Amino acid sequence: MKKEEFIKAIEELNLEYLKLYYSDVLKKYRHKQRIKKMIINRDFRGIYWLFYDSIFKKSHFRKYKINPSFSKKRKGKIVVYTCILNDYDALLDPILLTENTDYIVFSDNENITENSKIWQYQKIPNYVLNKCKNNFTLVNRYIKMHPSEFFKDYDYALYVDGNVHIISDIAGCFNLINDKTGLAMHEHRTRDDIYIEAHACLRSHKGNKEAIKALVKKYRQEKIPEHFGLFEATIIASDLKNKQSTHLLNKWYLEFLESNTLRDQLSFTYILFKNNLTCDDVGLLGRNIALNPKFRIYDHSVFAKKNLRTVKGINKYSIFRKVKRRIDYFGLKFKCPICQSRLRVFKDGKICPVCNTFANERALFYYLKAKSEVFNDQKNVLCISDFKVLKYKLQKAKHNKAYMKDIDKLDDLNKKIRFDYIVLSSVKLNKNIVSLLKNKLSNSRAQIIALGLDDNSKQLFKEKEFTIKNFEVINSKYGIDTSIIINIITKKE
Repeated sequence: MKKEEFIKAIEELNLEYLKLYYSDVLKKYRHKQRIKKMIINRDFRGIYWLFYDSIFKKSHFRKYKINPSFSKKRKGKIVVYTCILNDYDALLDPILLTENTDYIVFSDNENITENSKIWQYQKIPNYVLNKCKNNFTLVNRYIKMHPSEFFKDYDYALYVDGNVHIISDIAGCFNLINDKTGLAMHEHRTRDDIYIEAHACLRSHKGNKEAIKALVKKYRQEKIPEHFGLFEATIIASDLKNKQSTHLLNKWYLEFLESNTLRDQLSFTYILFKNNLTCDDVGLLGRNIALNPKFRIYDHSVFAKKNLRTVKGINKYSIFRKVKRRIDYFGLKFKCPICQSRLRVFKDGKICPVCNTFANERALFYYLKAKSEVFNDQKNVLCISDFKVLKYKLQKAKHNKAYMKDIDKLDDLNKKIRFDYIVLSSVKLNKNIVSLLKNKLSNSRAQIIALGLDDNSKQLFKEKEFTIKNFEVINSKYGIDTSIIINIITKKE
């Protein structure tokens, strides 16, 4: 598989997950959960604003221009950096690495990279802590807005919040940088007005209430137009050799510090306005950060003080869990023959992380699929097994009629039904059951395909005039590292 095809495949897979997660059905579910939480906390004002927005609010969106000249290939040394303080987020390793790129995390926790082979720990300089008076919010914003100060040996920098999971190759983000500002960001997904954003911050109790009110008053006095534009500052691509980007980011930090609002998105648009720039002069990474297939954004609360790789709230839905696991474990080294997932590793060395099957179930399925006609023709199949996924696959097969029975309920089967294949796995047999199985075979070509037969069971088949052949399954690509024996049992002619 070519690199471009690989990147496209993983981004399409992530986009599938994102569209499911942000679908109308789950939005309604989260909306109901939010209302429920507000009722429990007696946040009646929040409930009022929630219903007010759903009835009266009208979204305004500017149409940003995308100049083709801003989409050009850029080459150079890249750094991806983040800042996680007070265990506010857990460090998430990128799924796909970008060439000629270093990944650096600033943190007050020296052990934050102990479970990562990708991120490099960087201690926060003392002068930064002193400047910010050990205020974690100010420290985070200082590092966020001063990439040229920390990465003088690099050409491009990509800042990501601690709750951002990098899924794909990020080199293309720098191709979208606008040379007028040396920056590229995401358009805000729901708002394009700093005044509406300020109102939303006040309603959701984010930031310094009095400082936000004073800032709005200041911006109105300076006649910043409504719907001038708004960006999300979760991901920022910057050209470190562009003096304008350094200038704008420095001014942004000073305005953020002076305003004391603790909300940086309110100040960036103002800095553009004061420098005779518009939002069209900032490169656009996307119109909706939540649907950018190169990333995945989690709630901060999901990872706070936890080093988790799964999201609670998503795992309630098996379809989302499977899509997420396909992405988390994506690679080209292994492949599950049952769910066809491409994997870089099996969970605990032997379990498929997507369909949760063990090596012996995969081995049996592999034989049925590749070496028999169970799935390829119109056959009657009897399955006596505890393997849930295998039974499900047999029932869903288009070309066969599959019957699932427990070993002690074989007498319930219609006596007229005969089977072309009987699949057994890890069952205890006696003379009566073996005789019954013999009578259930349709003809001399019919087979009993068994896994995990003990010596006593094999002897019983031989006594009933069966021939037993062994088929060895060992395939490291399918996570079957040790030899697994499949017994093929047929009537003697």
